[in-house]
Amino acid sequence: MAEAVLEVIRAEIELRRVPFHRLARRLGQPGAESSGTDGGREDEARLVRGCLWTASSRLPWKPRCLVMVFAGHRMLERRGIASTVYFGAAASTGKLATHAWLRSGGVYVSGEGPLKDFTVLASFARPAEPFDPV
Repeated sequence: MAEAVLEVIRAEIELRRVPFHRLARRLGQPGAESSGTDGGREDEARLVRGCLWTASSRLPWKPRCLVMVFAGHRMLERRGIASTVYFGAAASTGKLATHAWLRSGGVYVSGEGPLKDFTVLASFARPAEPFDPV
């Protein structure tokens, strides 16, 4: 869980200080999706999800979905687990809502909620091996 706390704090700081286009390069291949299965690594993805949830519930603030996506993405990458980051939008009661979520195999690691209401605007896939953005 300590790793998750540190990654959430790191993601919060990076998202405030580093231009998003630089951060997005780390997410993987734009417009792609990872496999719906990840060769038996879904238990590890569930463990990362649990650590993120526990860490976020113990922080003095509620991390935004984007922070949780970046933290979870880095944790999965460190383990060599493939994942896909999604950015979406939905019109709800006349307002535009945006959301980010992270999937690994069949596991939604972060960004729970009524995802069916969101239209995917962008996705980034990272393969099972460490990704080098060059």
